[in-house]
Amino acid sequence: MRIGASWKAPASGAMLPVAAATLVTVSGCSGITEEERQQRRQKAYIYYCDGAGGGALITNWSGGIREGMIKSGYEGGGEVFRWNTGLGVVADQNSSVEYKRGKARELANKIVEYQKTHADAPVILMGLSAGTSIVVFTLEELPPKYHVDDVFLFGSSVSSTYDLTRALGRVEGKMYVYTSEQDTVLQFLVPMAGTADRASGDVPSAGLSGFRRPARSDPETRKQYAKLVHVRWQPSYARVGWRGGHTDSVSAGFVQEYVAPHIIEGARYQRAVATAATGMVPNPDYQRWAMFGVGSYVTVEGYQKVRGEQVPMRITATLQAKHRDRLIIERKYDPLNDEDNLPVRTEDFYPVAQIMATEHPSTHPQAKITELPKETVTVKGKRLVCDVKTIRATGDFKDWGNNVVAKVYLNEGVPGHLVRIDLTAKLHKDAEPFEFSGTLVDYKVVPEKRSARVASR
Repeated sequence: MRIGASWKAPASGAMLPVAAATLVTVSGCSGITEEERQQRRQKAYIYYCDGAGGGALITNWSGGIREGMIKSGYEGGGEVFRWNTGLGVVADQNSSVEYKRGKARELANKIVEYQKTHADAPVILMGLSAGTSIVVFTLEELPPKYHVDDVFLFGSSVSSTYDLTRALGRVEGKMYVYTSEQDTVLQFLVPMAGTADRASGDVPSAGLSGFRRPARSDPETRKQYAKLVHVRWQPSYARVGWRGGHTDSVSAGFVQEYVAPHIIEGARYQRAVATAATGMVPNPDYQRWAMFGVGSYVTVEGYQKVRGEQVPMRITATLQAKHRDRLIIERKYDPLNDEDNLPVRTEDFYPVAQIMATEHPSTHPQAKITELPKETVTVKGKRLVCDVKTIRATGDFKDWGNNVVAKVYLNEGVPGHLVRIDLTAKLHKDAEPFEFSGTLVDYKVVPEKRSARVASR
């Protein structure tokens, strides 16, 4: 079994890149190790929103998806996102749009956190019935620079007239909508309870015959609706379990033969699987700079302490060039104490896109990382809300030192993400510890599109 553990309720993870964000480690069944879960997470991740009354231990329609994906050969991970009220089918279906959007924001945050550390792995959203409203709202809640690869909506009880333009704008691939006019739940029960998006009037659910493109659509809407693919039920699907009913579109046989291929035959999935097979992981130092344009820089002021001697220090890191698989970052070290008469020192660093997990303190399998409450740091009059992490990692890390103990403050709007750091490490195994403490005092963001020195090799 490859992903059997990946459809349980998520729990907080233990690994946090120094300059990235929380990983969601899904709880698992016996026989699946934490290392195997993390390996699957490198390849792809599916977030599934169950239907009204589902998502629980007793009533849960995710089993068919899990089994079908496993049998298809899918090597990634996934989880059931628990959006349900816990009060049953009617309460879930009739829950307010505000409640559903609140849950959607939670899921959007999960996707953002995942993509910060797995930028090259595809993200897939799936939903059943009322759960499709959470999927659609989640897409609308994603920040502009975050996207998912493909979306699958089964038996959607969202109104057929709902405008998907904004949601589709966060989809890189396709949105597959599985419909059946034989679905008696959508035919008779949903009209009495109301659609999941609480549409007014007598509007049919999209799971019956699909979504309607808004009348007099502008070019952007037409462009986004081109991503929509309606898969209408036909009698031949009964052979693999989808008999036209409300929940059997997520039967294992149908998922294996007609849903999984859209994912596992995708180019991004294939590349992610090939990369994971090498034992490599995304380099946090590369990822937290790669989203910015050449010329972006940060300046940090603080001190370094070696052999008991504390030296005030200013460090400026500037993104000099971008290649397909590596960056060039110039670091300038400027002692602030004139009495020491120390020269300014400049070094170039070359973060590569992929590294072995043991090469970085934030990706090391044995790293102990703790997430602390968010804090606000003011830089040049701007208040930066920071994720705060502590990390302890034993090992020899090229650009971080040996046996790292650090507390970091991170904001993704800053090049390199680092706003404050308190670091203790050794220059090498037998050396005395050194300390560095610094806080961001200046930074400049150059948008990616303005970069002029991006190399092609």
